[in-house]
Amino acid sequence: MIDVQPIPYSLHNDPLVTSLLLVSFIIVALAFGTTRDYLSREVKSFLYTKDYSSFYNSSAEVNFLLLLCIQSIIMFALSAYIILGKGSVWAMLGIVAAYIFAKYLLYYIVNSTFFERRDVSNWDHVFTMITVIEGIVFLPIILLQVYVGWPVKITIICLAATIILTKILTIFKSFFIFFSRFGGFLQIILYFCTLEVIPCLILYGIIKNIIG
Repeated sequence: MIDVQPIPYSLHNDPLVTSLLLVSFIIVALAFGTTRDYLSREVKSFLYTKDYSSFYNSSAEVNFLLLLCIQSIIMFALSAYIILGKGSVWAMLGIVAAYIFAKYLLYYIVNSTFFERRDVSNWDHVFTMITVIEGIVFLPIILLQVYVGWPVKITIICLAATIILTKILTIFKSFFIFFSRFGGFLQIILYFCTLEVIPCLILYGIIKNIIG
């Protein structure tokens, strides 16, 4: 009798992981192919533009930004699943999607309470772009981890570097949009800790309690 050994689990053999990565790749490829000029203009002007009221040129561009936000959620969920090495991909997707939505809602409530409507609209645009940029950068890192077999430590370093850089961008754009007129250094630190650091700690606690 032949002793059949079960094939050990690996990420590149997981059909769900492969499907999500394929969907993410298609979304990014279509976005670059269809709205390349728009995305290029966005990236070039990101650091220096304060008013984004004229940046949405068509419904197609808005739709692709929404698709890229979904792609970012997929990347964040897969990153958490790979780093933690346990849990469920579907659970991670649900947690990350709820986290992004709750974070956007929290930003909107706080900003609408304390700042002008135009500044709130500009920040909504910035938040979307930072989320999109982060998800796009995550994609090649996760692909290399899954299909090339990068050491998890290198993947963690690359993801951490991306997150740190996007948080620096977040602080910079928050100050530029909301606090540059007041020179509020302490205000921006309080703002950042309240809307970025604390939600991240809450997310970590939720994931830890759910997956153990």
